[in-house]
Amino acid sequence: MSAKDGKNSAALYNLGICHEQGIGVEKDLMKACNYYRQAASLGHANAFINLTLLSNHIDADEEEKDNDENIEQPITN
Repeated sequence: MSAKDGKNSAALYNLGICHEQGIGVEKDLMKACNYYRQAASLGHANAFINLTLLSNHIDADEEEKDNDENIEQPITN
């Protein structure tokens, strides 16, 4: 079994790590989440943990970006 067939949770988890950290591939957090999600759906506990942490990190980054955009907007009354 390989990650290619989508049934090897350890391989999918490792692909998530590679994409999250940019090991051998371009760093891509959305791809990392996808691989973690697939591995977690197959019962890989660490994939579930990494998916949760990464999702929270992405959400926090988006919230910070939104806050930065609001700060840059002029205040009008």
